[in-house]
Amino acid sequence: MSRRRKITVRVDGSLKLGMGHVMRCRRLAEYLEQHITLSPEILTLSGDEEIPNPKEYLLRHLATHPANLLVIDCNWADCPEMMESLPAGLPVVSLHEHNFPILTGVATAINPSLVEQKPPPGYKLGLTHFQGPDYLILDEQIPDLAKKQRAEMRNPAEIVICLGGADPDGYTLRVVDSLAGLTGIRLQVVIGPAFADEAVIKLPKNTSVILHGKPSRVAPILAEADIAITNAATTMFESIALGIPTIALPHNPYETRQAEICAKAGAAMAVDPQNIEDDVPALIEHLISDRILRQGLSSKGRSMIDGLGLSRVGNIIIEHLEALTE
Repeated sequence: MSRRRKITVRVDGSLKLGMGHVMRCRRLAEYLEQHITLSPEILTLSGDEEIPNPKEYLLRHLATHPANLLVIDCNWADCPEMMESLPAGLPVVSLHEHNFPILTGVATAINPSLVEQKPPPGYKLGLTHFQGPDYLILDEQIPDLAKKQRAEMRNPAEIVICLGGADPDGYTLRVVDSLAGLTGIRLQVVIGPAFADEAVIKLPKNTSVILHGKPSRVAPILAEADIAITNAATTMFESIALGIPTIALPHNPYETRQAEICAKAGAAMAVDPQNIEDDVPALIEHLISDRILRQGLSSKGRSMIDGLGLSRVGNIIIEHLEALTE
């Protein structure tokens, strides 16, 4: 394939919006770089920076940096006219959950979440539209790390707390404070790239609380956990796929639905963020004392998410590029 084939990836991320979409697009770009001869370009617009006209920004970028394929991981459900403004003949692959049931004119739409939706009229699941846990875009290390997991559950000693790249609601500090009375347990606390500075300063620093500052990958940290406390998005998916007994704290109504789906399937435990101080310590104590419960969460989690979604989504995009060369 010619090196002149270009992919532009348009994605939003910020402290308010969260960083999950940006991180999964970076994973996707790395996968494409490894498997085809091109250099995907990530075009990120942050909602907190209040770019006055993101539509014009994107169109000017495409005018000066022509692309053969546009991947969007931003919400265009409320502005379908964006599709009509793009350069004629430019194929579009949508990765944003909210676009899936509404946006038309796309070459392919992927709903990389657990919340099932119907595609727009005229589009078909399995042909142009794909959804479900098979298409979750996770760290490519997940399948190998999952194979190395312990077959038997040891007595919990390590709890990983990872509330996403931004933690806009400040759950991390509340969780850490709620578990201050635990003995014989280390808290491995992941600080995301968009954490508020004041929240990080307040986190305790002692031998029982280990801080991981803005790691490029959280999967290897999660893989060492006996129990994980996560958001209800990408980090939760990675923890479940690794077979880690997981407690999910959703940040928004959409994450709440995903946490409920996992809890109903027995793949994770969900907590109402309003009840962190009471429910999180109680669930941790329950998990520590119940090895069979931990084993059940681990087994059902692995069967729910296989961690191969990155290659599935990447190969769909590669197929579109190959079709352009025919």
